[in-house]
Amino acid sequence: MTANTLYNFLWECIEYFELVAGLEVLYICCDGAVQNRTFFSVHADGTEFVYKPQIIMLWKTDIYFVSDPPHLLKATRNCFSNFFAHTDCRHLWYHGNISCAHVEVI
Repeated sequence: MTANTLYNFLWECIEYFELVAGLEVLYICCDGAVQNRTFFSVHADGTEFVYKPQIIMLWKTDIYFVSDPPHLLKATRNCFSNFFAHTDCRHLWYHGNISCAHVEVI
């Protein structure tokens, strides 16, 4: 499914949940697939990090974007465990890059 298809499908589902079924959607949780990240970035308001859509909706509460915690932990673990396997290390980011070299292996 492409990000555009996901966009239309997801907002139609949320509209149904909120307006027809009377349910309240609090967040959208997904893994880090390209389609999901692109879906998040479609809602950007000019900032790099998107955690909720900046569009006016019919519902009362904000809906937040959440990455799946088990996948985030797995990606972090893989980043650290693969660091010593080759020199082409991926970098984590937090106000700039954090290299795997910043972590002391005991």
